[in-house]
Amino acid sequence: MTRYNSPWLRCFAPRAQPTLRLFAFHHGGGSATFIKGWDKELPASIEVVGVQLPGRAERFRDPHVTDVDSLIHEIAQAMQPYQNAPFAFFGHSLGAMLSFELTRYLVDFHRVQPVHLFVSGRHAPQLRGIVPPLHHLPDEAFIEQVGAFGGLQPEVLEHKELLEMILPGLRADFKLSASYRYQPAPPLPCPITAMGGLQDATVPLEKIQGWRDQTSNAFDVKTFDGGHFYLEENRGEMLDFLAKTCTRAIRGRA
Repeated sequence: MTRYNSPWLRCFAPRAQPTLRLFAFHHGGGSATFIKGWDKELPASIEVVGVQLPGRAERFRDPHVTDVDSLIHEIAQAMQPYQNAPFAFFGHSLGAMLSFELTRYLVDFHRVQPVHLFVSGRHAPQLRGIVPPLHHLPDEAFIEQVGAFGGLQPEVLEHKELLEMILPGLRADFKLSASYRYQPAPPLPCPITAMGGLQDATVPLEKIQGWRDQTSNAFDVKTFDGGHFYLEENRGEMLDFLAKTCTRAIRGRA
């Protein structure tokens, strides 16, 4: 069983002999705990590893990072010892952008790539998003606007102490997202599946379909009932889809 000693990586349920590692990148204001319980609904052949950004959960004392390039470099270094088996990336919202840029970095500088890239709840990087920059707003206005755009789960909005706890990380993540500047480059060689909620007003279907331009390999769009956090509303269906797609990817390598 693999031990994960890096603060950047959290594995809540190590597998004895995984045939694939699924690295999952959390949304803005979130943490690696969003993958808790996934192991109970995924086959034992898939080991889920959450990417933990600084400034949250057990890393709350670590300063937040608002520079995309710095984050990508650090995450790539942390992952390197654990790429001795096939791996896939799943990123939701902010995590979709980070997983995409990390894939680019790995292809360009490490000559490795995920067997599949799942980008969720995020417009294609070459397209302009609907949500405007919000990180500069005062706390009350910031929370109101983030909530209006579906960027906070209802139970978080109703919990004042929890809101105060996640507010610094949420603001830093919105700043990180707003500072991101897409640089055109050749499409990725790995398959991409773009995912989203049918009722997510912040990421319309045409913005999701734009991910097609980012791969020279297979491309698919998968939508689910629900809003921006469809992956919580329809977790079982979403994880079943991930499991089947990852299993096909591994079989295709045999």
